[in-house]
Order: sequence, then structure tokens, then C-alpha cells
Amino acid sequence: MRRVRFGISLNEDHPQGLAVKKFAEVAAARSKDRIQVELFASGRLGSDVLMCDKLRQGQLDMAAADTSTLVRFSKSFSAINFPFLLNKEEDADLLLDSEFGKKLLATLPASQLVGLAFWENGFRNLSNSRRAVSRRQDLESLRVRVMQNNLFSDTFATLGAVPLQLPFDEVYASLRDGKVDAQENPLITIYNARFYEVQKHLTLSRHAYSAWAVLAGSPFWDSLTAQEQGILRFAAEEATRYERQTIRAANAETVSELKRKGMLVTEFAREETPLIRMATRKVVDKCAGAWAGVGQGALFAVGCNRVSQAAGIALIGRDPGTATRNYRNKKARCFVCQRTHGRVATLAKAHGLRGGLRLALNSGNFGTDDFSIPTQHSGARCQAMKGES
Repeated sequence: MRRVRFGISLNEDHPQGLAVKKFAEVAAARSKDRIQVELFASGRLGSDVLMCDKLRQGQLDMAAADTSTLVRFSKSFSAINFPFLLNKEEDADLLLDSEFGKKLLATLPASQLVGLAFWENGFRNLSNSRRAVSRRQDLESLRVRVMQNNLFSDTFATLGAVPLQLPFDEVYASLRDGKVDAQENPLITIYNARFYEVQKHLTLSRHAYSAWAVLAGSPFWDSLTAQEQGILRFAAEEATRYERQTIRAANAETVSELKRKGMLVTEFAREETPLIRMATRKVVDKCAGAWAGVGQGALFAVGCNRVSQAAGIALIGRDPGTATRNYRNKKARCFVCQRTHGRVATLAKAHGLRGGLRLALNSGNFGTDDFSIPTQHSGARCQAMKGES
């Protein structure tokens, strides 16, 4: 019998834990009980960073780690967490399940890790104990716990907050004891971690998307037979579909639950969103070379029915020149100010893009014609050219 030790940082009733149980169920069924997966939840085996180290050293078999913790192995993973990169969950599916996602996972074996799939953590939202946050200035001087990743530190520092990097298992106590004022996480994590007990205000900021990578350590993976590897890959695929459905269903109900627990829920004021997005552009620009190993240097990443700005990510498999010719006459919506133009070419002109618009598309078949373009944004020019064809 093959015993597989699988570690996660959240509790076993969280969709992350439920997905591991689904993974275990499928693996056992496909192997006729020859593969038994044992779940170690609630950070029993350490933080995501520590579990990744254990995977590499052969002290742990599998884990689901936030992709932000993988940046130390491959800087390309930082692209997933770019502020305001994606608009909806289906965007993330198309991005991570594309050649782009496969290229990311392919960078891991050099660091003694094997990536099997991406699970959804979700869009991240801000909570704090001091005041309602609906404008950028409300963030000033807030001490915000962020993950151990400089991209998140840079994002909140740019917005005037004071970011503090802490492992997840220290967050509740730090909020309770007043060492930090705020934290940012997906809604279901805020609820399951009981942050509502120590945080009064919740802002539905959706400022970044967060994913977990399902990982195996190379020492463990290399000890498996080809058949066992195939079984675990199949189990990961099945668990991925289950996990995404489960966490999205949970998130749909979580805002109401948090309100019932006493949290006051706000959103960024409508006029503030373009300003906040523009402010965080410098964070993306700072990381301009982070994905060199997985891209071709084009300007945009593809979301489901939408091209979302990524300032340099190329989804492999489509020639940018061809994409330009095929899509330049589509309608286009400005990523920053959300104004719609008659054609992609017009939006490119409105935003000062030179030499034509270069798009990197993973697929040429999209059901709608929304494109998001923030490069060299000029609000006045964008407004003046609205509707121009």
C-alpha cells in the first residue's frame, strides 16, 4: 500500500480540506485502495513555505500551497497575484488551465517540486478593525498583514498602508493583540479563520486573485510507478473541478454570514476604482520581467471572454500579429476607467499605444468582445474618443 501525506494550511472543513478528501477518495478508488491519502490540516505540518521545503527534502509527500509562496522558486508565479488582473473566477480558470498555467508548473521540477493542478483560493478582500475603507486615503497608515510575498507588500505600500508579512498561523493572534490592524484574504478564509471576531470592517476590494498549486515533492514523485503517477494526476484533475465548485458555492453565501456575525461591509467607491487601479500599475511595471520564462513579451493575458491586463504576460500558442489583425475591430472596454470604445484599434489610439495593438491570445474563439487595456491610460483622451469607430 502507498501512503501519501498531504498537508494544507487551512482546516479540514474548508473547501481546501474537502478537496483533499475528494482527491483521496478518487485516488483510492482508481488504485483499488492501494493508494491511501492522509490529510494533515490546519497547518499541522507548518506554513506553506515550510511545507514546500519539506516536499523538496522528502519529509512530506504532497501539499496545496499558495502560488505566492512559489515566487522564490520561479518569479513567473507572481503574475497570478497582479493587482486587479482578473475580473471573475472564469477568467482565472482560462488563465491557469491554459498553456500559461502549464508553463508555470513546468518551472517547478528544477526546484524539486512537481505541480499537478491549480485550486482556487479566490479573490482577496480587505478587513480591518479601525474604520470603513471605501477610498484610497482610508488605507493610509493601516497596518495590513500580507502574505510572505513582496508583491503584496508593494501593492499595499503603494496605496499608503503599512504592510507586514506574517505566516497565516500568526494572523488571528496578531489581529487580536493589535499588532496589525488589517488583513486580506478570500471571504471563505476570513469566515473559517473567525477573523470576524477581531475585525469589524470588511471591504469587498477583490484586489487580487489567489490560487493554490497542488504539489508533490520530487523525492516522493520519483518513487512512484508511472501508473501511480497517472492515478494521482487523474485524482488531481477530478479534485480541481470539485474544489472550484465547492469554494464558489461557499463564497456566494459568505458575505451574508459575515454580516450576521457583525461585520460592516463596504466596497470601494465607484469613482475610486480607476484611481486605485492606476496607482497599482507601478507594482505591475516593477515586475515587468517576472514571467520571462513563460511568455513571449506580449502585452495581455486572456480571461474568459475578456483580455485582462498583465503588462507583459503572453499566453503561449498564438502569434500576436495575427491576434491583432483578427481582433482590432472588436469593441473594447478600458481596464482602468471601464469606458467602452467602438474598436480595439480606437482604444489603442486613445491610450497612446504605438505600432498597433499586440495581443497574446490563448484561443481565437470568444463569445463576447470585451477587451481590457490599461497601458498608457489617459482619462481625458479616453473620454473624448468614447464611441469613436
